[in-house]
Amino acid sequence: MQTKKLWVTERDGEPIPTNDWWTGLINAPFADALWSYPAMVHPSETGVTVNYPTYWNDNGTEVKWRTSMEVRGEGFRAVSALADSWHDWDVEMLMADASGKRRMRTTLAHGMPFTWIEFEDIAPRIVMSDNAEFYSAAGRQVTPRMLPYHSDTSIGVKIGDDCYGLFYPKGCRLSLDGRTLAIDGDRVGYLVVALLPAMAHLEEYAEVALNVPRDTRVDWSYDERRGEIASTWRVDAVSLADGSRGDVLQGFLPHAYKGALRMPSFTTDTYLTPRGTMKMSSGREFTFAHKFAGMLPWYGTPQADASKPNPFRPEVMEALMCNYALNGAFGDDTYWGGKGLTQMALNMTFALQLGDQELFEMSRDKLKAKLMDWLTYTPGEKNVFFARYPRWGGLVGQATSYDSDTFNDHHFHYGYFTLAGALLCMVDEDFKNSYGPMLREIAKDYANWQREDKRYPFLRTMDPWVGHSYAGGLGDQGNSNGNGQESTSESMQGWGGVYLLGVALGDTEMRDAGIFGWSTEARATREYWFDVDSRFDKHGEGGNYDYTLYKSPYNSNITCKGIGWWTWFGGDPLFMHGIQWMPISPALDYLSWDRDFVKWAYDDLMASPGWNHSWFEDGIDPGGNKVERLAANDWGNVTLAYMQRALPDEAAAIFDRAYAEGLGIATNVSTGHISYYIIHSHRTYGEIDMSVNADIPSANAFVNAAGEYSYSVYNPGEERTVNFYRDGALIKSVKAPSRKFTTFTRTAAAASIGIVSEKGSRFLDTSLLSATVLDQYGATVDGAKVAWSVADTAVGSISADGTFSVNPAAPLGSSTEVTATYSAGGKTLTATMTVTVNAPACLESGVILPATRYVEKGNPVDFTLDAVDQYGETFEDNVVWAINGVAVGSPRVDGTTVGLYKITASDGDKAVEHNLYITPALADLAHGKPAVSSSEENAGTLTANVNDGDATTRWGSAHRDGEWIYVDLGKDCILTRVAVNWEAAYASKYLIQLAPDGVAMEKYTGNYFAGTKTVDVPAEASWQTLASVTGVSSAGVKTTAVDGTGRYLRIKSLKRGSAYGTSILELNVHGVPADAAATDAIGIDIISPEASVDEDKTLAFSAVAYNLAGEQVSTPVEWSVSSGSITSDGVFTPAGYGVATVTATTPAGFSASRTVMVNEVVRLASLDVTPASLTVVEGGKAMFTVAGLDQFGGTYPLSESLRAEVLVDGVPSDGVEVDIAQSHIKGLRNGSYIVRLVSGDVSLDIPVEVAALQDVNIALGRPATAGSGDNPLAVFDGNAETRWQAAPDQPQWIAVELDALYAVNRFVLRWEGAFAERYHIEVSSDGVNWANAVANTTAPSQAANLCQTLEIEAVPARYVRVVPDELNDYGRLYGMSLFEVEVYASARLDGDDSEAPVIVNADFSVEGPLLTVKAVASDNSGYVTYSLVAAGVSAVDAPEYAASVIARTGVPVTLTLPLSDECHSYRCTLTVSDASGNSASVNRDVTVSGGSLVGVNLALGRPVEVSSVENQGLSGANAVDGNASTKWGSKFEDDQWLMVDLEGVYNVNRIVITTTDAGAYARKALIEYSDDGDNWATLATRERDGIGVDDILVDDVKMRYLRYTGVERSSQYGTTLSELEVYGDRRMLSVLSSDRGTLRLSGAWDDAIFSSIDNEAVTGYDLLGVTGIPASVSVANPNCVIYAPVNINVDCNVAVVNGKEAVATAFTLRDSHDFHLAMDVKVTGDVRFIPTAASDAMALTLPFDFVAAGGATAYCFFSLSDTNAAFTPCQRVNANTPFLLLSMPGAYITASDVTLKAVPDVIKSGLHEGVYRGETVGDAMTFDGTTRRFVPSVDGRVSPFGTFLYTGDDTPRDITLDTSTLMDIIGCGPDTRVSVYTIDGRPVRLNVEASVATESLPAGLYIVGNAKLYVK
Repeated sequence: MQTKKLWVTERDGEPIPTNDWWTGLINAPFADALWSYPAMVHPSETGVTVNYPTYWNDNGTEVKWRTSMEVRGEGFRAVSALADSWHDWDVEMLMADASGKRRMRTTLAHGMPFTWIEFEDIAPRIVMSDNAEFYSAAGRQVTPRMLPYHSDTSIGVKIGDDCYGLFYPKGCRLSLDGRTLAIDGDRVGYLVVALLPAMAHLEEYAEVALNVPRDTRVDWSYDERRGEIASTWRVDAVSLADGSRGDVLQGFLPHAYKGALRMPSFTTDTYLTPRGTMKMSSGREFTFAHKFAGMLPWYGTPQADASKPNPFRPEVMEALMCNYALNGAFGDDTYWGGKGLTQMALNMTFALQLGDQELFEMSRDKLKAKLMDWLTYTPGEKNVFFARYPRWGGLVGQATSYDSDTFNDHHFHYGYFTLAGALLCMVDEDFKNSYGPMLREIAKDYANWQREDKRYPFLRTMDPWVGHSYAGGLGDQGNSNGNGQESTSESMQGWGGVYLLGVALGDTEMRDAGIFGWSTEARATREYWFDVDSRFDKHGEGGNYDYTLYKSPYNSNITCKGIGWWTWFGGDPLFMHGIQWMPISPALDYLSWDRDFVKWAYDDLMASPGWNHSWFEDGIDPGGNKVERLAANDWGNVTLAYMQRALPDEAAAIFDRAYAEGLGIATNVSTGHISYYIIHSHRTYGEIDMSVNADIPSANAFVNAAGEYSYSVYNPGEERTVNFYRDGALIKSVKAPSRKFTTFTRTAAAASIGIVSEKGSRFLDTSLLSATVLDQYGATVDGAKVAWSVADTAVGSISADGTFSVNPAAPLGSSTEVTATYSAGGKTLTATMTVTVNAPACLESGVILPATRYVEKGNPVDFTLDAVDQYGETFEDNVVWAINGVAVGSPRVDGTTVGLYKITASDGDKAVEHNLYITPALADLAHGKPAVSSSEENAGTLTANVNDGDATTRWGSAHRDGEWIYVDLGKDCILTRVAVNWEAAYASKYLIQLAPDGVAMEKYTGNYFAGTKTVDVPAEASWQTLASVTGVSSAGVKTTAVDGTGRYLRIKSLKRGSAYGTSILELNVHGVPADAAATDAIGIDIISPEASVDEDKTLAFSAVAYNLAGEQVSTPVEWSVSSGSITSDGVFTPAGYGVATVTATTPAGFSASRTVMVNEVVRLASLDVTPASLTVVEGGKAMFTVAGLDQFGGTYPLSESLRAEVLVDGVPSDGVEVDIAQSHIKGLRNGSYIVRLVSGDVSLDIPVEVAALQDVNIALGRPATAGSGDNPLAVFDGNAETRWQAAPDQPQWIAVELDALYAVNRFVLRWEGAFAERYHIEVSSDGVNWANAVANTTAPSQAANLCQTLEIEAVPARYVRVVPDELNDYGRLYGMSLFEVEVYASARLDGDDSEAPVIVNADFSVEGPLLTVKAVASDNSGYVTYSLVAAGVSAVDAPEYAASVIARTGVPVTLTLPLSDECHSYRCTLTVSDASGNSASVNRDVTVSGGSLVGVNLALGRPVEVSSVENQGLSGANAVDGNASTKWGSKFEDDQWLMVDLEGVYNVNRIVITTTDAGAYARKALIEYSDDGDNWATLATRERDGIGVDDILVDDVKMRYLRYTGVERSSQYGTTLSELEVYGDRRMLSVLSSDRGTLRLSGAWDDAIFSSIDNEAVTGYDLLGVTGIPASVSVANPNCVIYAPVNINVDCNVAVVNGKEAVATAFTLRDSHDFHLAMDVKVTGDVRFIPTAASDAMALTLPFDFVAAGGATAYCFFSLSDTNAAFTPCQRVNANTPFLLLSMPGAYITASDVTLKAVPDVIKSGLHEGVYRGETVGDAMTFDGTTRRFVPSVDGRVSPFGTFLYTGDDTPRDITLDTSTLMDIIGCGPDTRVSVYTIDGRPVRLNVEASVATESLPAGLYIVGNAKLYVK
């Protein structure tokens, strides 16, 4: 994992996130599915596909989509999709091509219906999944005949029933090719794809569509008083257009809004998601609040009630606890090991609550030992520790399980650790202080709540927005699942662990994070797993899934795309239910929120069809296998613990019967103790009242069936009062003792009293005594009054405040009793204390314990003092500790260094001392010594095996408890350590005993393998117990430190851990002979500077011998090592990574060993080269990529030492030149070579073939793209076993980009079974303009798996594309498929050319609408590309046409473009470019005249619409391309049609129809015509039996559209049409389009037709495409604007358009008629606005910049209140801005030399809006110039050039002028405080000074005080 290849941008100090909805991105080059909701997004090498999921599949398990659109880049192919940036619920995905320069960045955010894509050097192309309809922002349909389309910034796309919005920069041009929409412009830097609820939302969504989230952040806070957890969701969104910050449309799921106490307002829009209905809200910040009723760390103490059936029986509970305390085991992996920890922790709390101190300590100690083992690392250990993975910012517990090393299930595994650790911290202060920090690290691994802590990912496993965790560390690859999770309950326990650990450690930040996670995921579990509201609708919103489709009870396994009823480990419904019900702890109390659902789910389990689940009878599953009765197995306890939440009495009866019958749920060492305890705790206290909360989260209120309340509190801090509230009202207060779990069932009352003295019980003068009165719960009684009395006043007296004064006359040693008395409510409590007149106690004598003299190195020792004072009583005061004369706070010797240690405890001048010798490892004194046992099992388990030094032999006893074995050490020895290596038949409890030399012996008779015999053994009474070992749960070595002297060492089994006897593999007893002299050597110590060493380094060891006096002794040593080598002086060299044991041995036989960890070093293991072999053109170059791989398969950086050798038959050669820095191989000489890449001892051979160009496949390994399908590279990889397949009913083409421009002359295609029966091959030099290289080619009839070779005359090409014209049956069913395509060439055409081509000649001519250019160019490259563009000049939607051709230099070419005479003038540009990018251009302006059209095919190249296409190669455009070898082909149905738009109305007199496909033509055809595309008339009907040319002559028919319909097919295939030609003699004057009253006309001028068109509603005429315009034109609307190529005499306004500029000499505007301006117009003279009724005060909107002069003053809108509208002076008013004009100078307004601005869609300044067309505005206010007020309009109408004020009511508004401060607007003083809200009521600023209320607010509309205010 540390070196795994990943697809993520790694940054220093930033961990790699895992377990997220988008994690699949980092684990593969392209993620399978990114479910952002509502979209599902899929990246691929060709682009990003946005799918629109809208329905559940047939079985209700997955949300599916019917439509999608893929965003591509022209010629773009991504290497991979990287996770580049991420936040709390968004991710940015970066895709780049091989150069790294062309990039596509995609931003996805949960809950936002947008996908934001930003481009670098990419022209966007959108491929739609089916035919689409297009709509403008105003809702008007944009038909294909209106394309290319120049829109503002958006277009709506409707595919089937699904609506999409596309948003892009201004100035883009949209064009359609089949299903591919191209967006072109100068800089198309971004595209936003929106999923729209309906097309009507396009304009609304445009307001936020461009605001891409750059940060998403959730924060939370817990209100203890209210018991509420609030979460705030913030989005920092930046406009792609201008960088400003703005609002977003953010969705939220049911778990967020159902049952929320507070939440944001929602719009009416909703979306279907796999998590139910998503509601939408608009803004930047969204806050929710939910109830949290609290969580206890464990359960209240059950009470026995004999009056109930199946009452709680303490003796049963004790037996269950004892069984688990003794036999509960821990696995050595993090999952099963963690389970054991939590079960033991709960056992510990049960014993604590029940007052069983022995069982409490046993459970605690066993739990503590195992947790301490997990939380520490000992060099050499392989399991039971946590390792840090810094790259991932995580901890991986060893041993791993269930792929936890890839971060799977960490919250499941580690939740057991945090919960068990939390409970232990609550009862063990020492453990908390020592190990609490490490537990916090484990919690942070999966739930890091501090985003500033970059050591871990933020909330690793939880997706906070979706509300739950994900189990998959690296996502779910190979499908569309995204990620998923099975067990909710284990996830919930993980959050419970975080919460309880925070409580235990006093870490409120951690605690509150746990509350947030727990509360959120509990609600998500209720919604998305249990879907409770589908059965019991408690929120009135229904469920989330469709149970008419989904037939399972609920969800047991969630994925990003849906739900399921399964588990990975089995199909029993018990597993699906149970995996949501376990483990058992208070962290699962959310299951009791819906107890009616609990009963329903339990009943559903028991009634599962075919499974026959029963508590006490076995059943049969659907497969005929036995189903074990529930009471017999551990799943029964899972079920019992769940069902008791609704049926506690039934659960108690089931358990009692199981206990009586000895069944598994009551007898297994599992969770029976937990089930029994919680069942009866529940029966005792009742249900948690979820409506009640305390002001401390670790508290709950319970209510039983009788309505009686009890209150449980765990108080982690000092004693305090805890208050309980319901709906904010106080209902109960209790005094909670410090650090204690207390259940309050009765009113607190005084129960005990105690006395404390400040000076102890002895003093000579005075001492203040105090008395504490406690209630029955252990809390102090507030205000308790105590009376003091003294028994003997001769000794002393006591005052009312407790001050005891010694009588000076009292003799030393005299004593008296002092009594404290508390009386209240008829109850009296007393406490007495004996006070003695004497000196204070001081240390007299004592002993330091343990009194151990010898301890082996590595064993720490903690000391205590057992002492008495001068009075012979226990001395308990503090002493001063010192070790070797140095004062220490804690008397501890850590045991890491051999040596002598003097430990001193002193009090004044008195001191107690103890000497300790930390020895080196001592010898095994038991090896080979005589041994005696109580019995032998068989011949293989003899007594002598126990200490023979062979761990493969063993001693085994008879099968009973009480068996023993001892070793005779030969003489008394001082012992330090005993190690027992237990076999599987271990003792769970045993004694280590010692007997001295010379002890009395007695006879023992036992059964042995040799028979019964009697032996002498030490008398039973002589054995001294050194240690009692309990809690052994598995085989292995158990080491115990001991301290004793004796000769005989015995191991005595008290309780077996199995059904067999007691069996020991090896018994080791360490120490020294008791008679050893001080100078005798006792052992050696091995020393090294480090505990580990890297495998490529060495480590020096040294050895020192010590004698019994602790002195170093010089001795030679002999070194050995288990792995690797070591020199005679101790220098160790590893042989590899792992664990090595270094041993040093002295001549005297002493030896010591040291385990050293050898760290694995990441190293270069192999090289990877792409491609694996190369064919290089002689003199040419071929690229390769080489990467280093480490031993884990991860990337290894290659050093500069990488070199290359060129070999032929093993001999160096110079036939190939290798440039490693540039990664290319140059072929110098034909031949076969091996290029060997070498780095160190790693090498790789690349076969290289150098050949002539004509023999080299130049497409091999080149970048490829395809219209659909995956892996187009397979077609160009040189491997005939791999293939590409297009998706059916999707674009079928495949293309390759060559490395240069070539003269291509041969193609080789290897087809798969789904082949094209007919196809063509296209070539291009730029990837944009394509020409046929091979047209209408037929594949062999048996083409599957065959090679087809096509040789052609050489054509220049850098791009090659194969396009099918007709697929075979398999192709139509599955999509076209190819194994391989090879491309060959005769010459390479590009080079390092810097010379531009020279255009020798270029003739432009126009005949009718046909532009012809004849040109010839010269260039030194051999081939050039001629590109011709004709751009129309028009006021409305100017057309543009283009064509290109590649030709040899010097060869004349002819290019034709069928222009539309809808536009009169065109700017034409011919560009000639060579392959090196050099170019030359020539421009011409041409005019399309109304000349003769005879002989001109009016349909040639015109826009076409079709009902369907069979595939992309049979597009409708083929029928009007002038080439009869291409054709249109429909799907295989009758009544398929093709329509051509002639782009003008013509008199048509001839139609020519050509068909060439004998297998697919129309036997019956209908030909229709129309002048508007909506109303059709029949022109002709045709019937034929065969193909050919059908030439139809007709009388002059006026038409713009012609439609050909194949009414009846000739075969089972579709209708085909090779060519449709239309001929006529002249073009009629007609309206082509209309934009807000401006009509675009085309054709020849006709006064009659024009008169029929003209009316007052027409605001303009675009005559740029009209011929024969008269010198004078009359119109009905005096405001009308005529756009013409020349100036004409009109009675309105005329703008002369020249190129893209419009100029007028004068303009007159009147408010009596509508006005619209389609483009900016420069006016060289005067512009005059003449109102119908001039007034001194007017509200106006003008299309030019207005400067107030001549005493007039202009005012712009500022704000709106309930009574006033405020305006501020404006020196200059921008064009198209509403304003007030006071003191108007004269009867009209005049401006000179200005530019009139095109009229925008919206004319608005805050709430003040203007119009140029008379409009009815309903309840808006219009300006009354007489009263100078805004008043309701009489008829609701606003005149052209007028304005209105939107107020939302009908209250008139006075105008306030010259307002300069906010206080003036809202009518308040400078000290007034106000609040600011958005217009929809969301608070922005609360209670701030009015003078600064709007400072720095973003532009927008606000409510300030009682005023609506527009902030600019």
